[in-house]
Amino acid sequence: MLSSALVGPLMQSYINALSKDDKNELLDLAVTGYGHSPQMAVLSGSMLRTAITTREFAAYLLNNALNDIFAHLQSRNFEVSSDAWATFKMMLTQHKELTDEYLNVHYDEFFPAFMTLLNPDGDGYTACREALSLLADLICYSGPAEYRVRFISEAKHLICMLNLLNHESRIIKLLTFHVFKVFVAAPAKSRQVHKVLVRNRDELLKFFENFFPDSDSAEFTKDKAYVIEQIASVDNDAGMLSTSDPSVNTAAAAAAAGRRTPPRDAGSGGDDAGAGSASASASTSASAGSSSGKEQVAPQAPPPQSRRRR
Repeated sequence: MLSSALVGPLMQSYINALSKDDKNELLDLAVTGYGHSPQMAVLSGSMLRTAITTREFAAYLLNNALNDIFAHLQSRNFEVSSDAWATFKMMLTQHKELTDEYLNVHYDEFFPAFMTLLNPDGDGYTACREALSLLADLICYSGPAEYRVRFISEAKHLICMLNLLNHESRIIKLLTFHVFKVFVAAPAKSRQVHKVLVRNRDELLKFFENFFPDSDSAEFTKDKAYVIEQIASVDNDAGMLSTSDPSVNTAAAAAAAGRRTPPRDAGSGGDDAGAGSASASASTSASAGSSSGKEQVAPQAPPPQSRRRR
């Protein structure tokens, strides 16, 4: 059997020689490979990712196969889920203008389903980590897009991030931080988001004082200082807009929040070692992706000696 490294380029040449209808049919067939054996999934994924580099193929797959790939992100087979994630991420990051157009139109279908992946407990840990990484790429990107405005205007998404900041995994904490800082950095916030930040301001300030205090990353330290400054400056009246206000500037928020710092840069140590591990000030037993209306869910800052060794 041909290796996945050879299948992609060979199939690209073959696809280019086909008619448009035949190309689409072949791409549809490749997508079904994820439902067969792990070996077939890997070969199909290689072909699909090669095809995605071409804008025409990427547009077709994004509009016709994203849901099919999504269905395999939590496959019990590691090879299948890993390859599906690689394809899924490439579909949503390879061509930014296609992604913006797709998510603007399909926001109400995509994000409710996507947010269900943000449950790091048990078997959901890997999917949550991958989903947070992709979410940070989508939300921190500085280009203008309606879906980013809508996402950071919804309090339930901010509450989800607050819950995930409580997780014991260092990677989950850090990936969540990179999404959370965009909410904080937005120059104008929705009323609902502003309300959550005001109610949890003091708890958040205490929490971030002990959030990776020994990081040796200058970029992370700068980002954290900026987040603390922005949280401290939140008051009861300023910066409040209606949820639907289109003037919320996510491009400015992403620029202010800075580039995403790779998780490993926040400090040395293993993935799951605690970094200021905390417990929530309100119940967070519901899944992290829940749209619960609970607002007082800011993490509590732990005493320094309670931090687990890394």
